[in-house]
Amino acid sequence: MALNKPAPSPQAVQAFRGALPAFLGGPTFGPVGAMANEVQLSRFPILPTYDAVVGLKKVPEHDWQELFVLGLHDLRAGKDLNAARAAGWRCFSGAIPGPVVTGHVAFRKGLWRLTAITFGTRASDSLSDSQALDGLPQIQNADYDLRFLRISGLNLEVFWLVSQSGGNDLIVPSPSGPAQLQSSLGKKRFFESPEFLSIVHALALNRLSYPATMGS
Repeated sequence: MALNKPAPSPQAVQAFRGALPAFLGGPTFGPVGAMANEVQLSRFPILPTYDAVVGLKKVPEHDWQELFVLGLHDLRAGKDLNAARAAGWRCFSGAIPGPVVTGHVAFRKGLWRLTAITFGTRASDSLSDSQALDGLPQIQNADYDLRFLRISGLNLEVFWLVSQSGGNDLIVPSPSGPAQLQSSLGKKRFFESPEFLSIVHALALNRLSYPATMGS
């Protein structure tokens, strides 16, 4: 019994490796009208350097996770996790203690591209949460495939453990506990998929009831 961790294509891996040094060098605008690198900033104003993150490691990335997104309108329509759409991959670079970054790779315009990085405490905490998954007692008794799920309209990210044994999927919020922005999901370490869907369906209905002038 184990937590299976699918791997991305070699092209996705190379996209991360090739672009990470430039991303950690900071945003560059290039010629007028060119797209700037997308960098997700944390409360820390200074990006860590490539050498500080990667160090002497020959392989800069680890812990790849396929990324899925689920929309508020899908939830309002009563859809379940099968409505989640694949949206690329994410991985980590660096180790604790030390600087950690999370990279997000997506397939755009016919190529795999590194589209964003997250750094600072958010990336470090996410790595800690990820490493703790193998310690879940449920993993010892059944097989699960690891995915990462984002519900952007709720500012929510979770680890999605897809059951391979016919049972319910497991959902592990990240962050969990008091740091979780959705307090209803901060009360337990993990949720079985029916309970999770009941909670996020209600959250989506509440969020979509806001006036259109109110942003998330």
